Amino acid sequence: MLFYYHKLLRKSNKRKFEKRFNQKLESYENKVTSYEDFLQSLQGWFGYAMWADTYKLRKKIIGKIETDNQKNYKCTLNSY
Repeated sequence: MLFYYHKLLRKSNKRKFEKRFNQKLESYENKVTSYEDFLQSLQGWFGYAMWADTYKLRKKIIGKIETDNQKNYKCTLNSY
């Protein structure tokens, strides 16, 4: 059931983001992209996604990054 106040992302937008996110994560892990560039692009998409009901999706993405960082790096990610 959908209510008028529940806003959803389009599936195509989510798929495009997942594809770009995986590419950027891979380039970050291979030291091609800096952490600041990676974080900036991620926070830009989070700013867009905040307008929809994406709390769990954003937490899932942050969790994935933090588990990868715990394996390789010691850094934190600001969440919204």
